Amino acid sequence: MPSEDKTAAERRRRQKAKRRREGWDFVQTWVPSKADGDSLRQRAAEMRQASELAVADTGTAASRQDQIRRLAEWARQEFATTCFWNVRLSADVLDDLPIIFERMRRYGGIRGWKTASTLKRLAGDEMVKWH
Repeated sequence: MPSEDKTAAERRRRQKAKRRREGWDFVQTWVPSKADGDSLRQRAAEMRQASELAVADTGTAASRQDQIRRLAEWARQEFATTCFWNVRLSADVLDDLPIIFERMRRYGGIRGWKTASTLKRLAGDEMVKWH
């Protein structure tokens, strides 16, 4: 889609209006420290990810596979240095699901564990072996 925005401010207004139409709520707040702000930003990012990747029970197999692919690609980028530092991954993320799943559970901390659980729920037992 070509951008109809001429300035960054126009793009922000358009994106904000689109999110409000979708039911998102904009929250801005002051926190007592930078660490609190970072923690709040991380939690907000996790909430956005969960809402964007939520799977409807009526979803088609193609849309479910797209969601699995997006989550696995996001996880591969987000946890690259902590989980996949010594693993050669293939170009197709779906081929690497068992590796991604296992390494995120082992080395990803609580965020990796939660993301791996979401990945398992999306992919099901036939694609990911739960060790």
